[in-house]
Amino acid sequence: MRCAVLKELRHALDLETRPDPIPAEGQLVVELHAAALNRRDYWITQGLYPGIQLPVVLGSDGAGTVLAAGSTEDAGWVGQAVVINPGWDWGEDPRVQSDRFRILGMPDDGTLATHVVVPTEYVAPKPPDYSWHEAAALPLAGVTAYRACCTRGRLESADRVLITGIGGGVATMALMWARSAGAAIAVTSSSPQKIEQAQHLGASAGFLYTDASWPEACLEQFGRPTLIVDGAGGPGYNVLIDLLAPGGRLVNYGATAGAPPKLDLFKVFWKQLDLQGSTMGSPDDFAQMLESVRRQGVRPVIDSVFPLERINDAMERLAGKDHFGKIVIDCGS
Repeated sequence: MRCAVLKELRHALDLETRPDPIPAEGQLVVELHAAALNRRDYWITQGLYPGIQLPVVLGSDGAGTVLAAGSTEDAGWVGQAVVINPGWDWGEDPRVQSDRFRILGMPDDGTLATHVVVPTEYVAPKPPDYSWHEAAALPLAGVTAYRACCTRGRLESADRVLITGIGGGVATMALMWARSAGAAIAVTSSSPQKIEQAQHLGASAGFLYTDASWPEACLEQFGRPTLIVDGAGGPGYNVLIDLLAPGGRLVNYGATAGAPPKLDLFKVFWKQLDLQGSTMGSPDDFAQMLESVRRQGVRPVIDSVFPLERINDAMERLAGKDHFGKIVIDCGS
């Protein structure tokens, strides 16, 4: 097998050839046709993620064909086209992940490879009308956005949804879920081009968060959101609380801009707001996401495709933040 290995922080990934993996009982070997990058991969390379263990094959997203099973009970999976659920050991409580929860691609070797070993419970049939690239682009961003929008955010067709930081994988998938629900959608970005792309995908309004007057423009052109899906936090978090309609929901799945400098609790309780956190998704969320994909035809947005041999070019594009949607790796198998 070939794989891209992170051996040292803030260094390029090394392409290695290793023996093909052999599954233990309860495991499958998936021959990967495509993988996809997430911001998490970049954070790990920069030492900005907890519990880093090196060397490691990065990559959480992947889709391929089951090549081998570690037990006769799982032999029926061999030859099947699958997607991989990257969230492992969620636990028994659907409301919150367990202390054992981890994400594929560190500490476990991940999907930036031609083969990966996966516990049988974390594979699912590939959506039949998806390409391999689409299937690889779906899992992590798809389930994170699904849980944030649908499970936690209780998305409905009557909602007015504001999605911040459009262009990232999760934000773009949130746009897809909101569109499939028939909700009205607005987005924010620092890029006019990304706002234009979002409008082509169903957003009715978009605002440059670099413009100090954007909240006023939002109120005038879009109205007060009833649901906000945010991955940034930071100083702009209080702006979102100001904007949110009374009784509204603000779901946060990340904090790329850091912690808010303060929190105006008066507005939170007086406006009867729900401030919620959301991380990845439970096995039920993953299954429901795939069912929604089959029922509603939701598809991920793909920014670009790189061969595995150009993994460091793909990582450079991820670091530059110019992409819109998912960066996919063709694993060549």
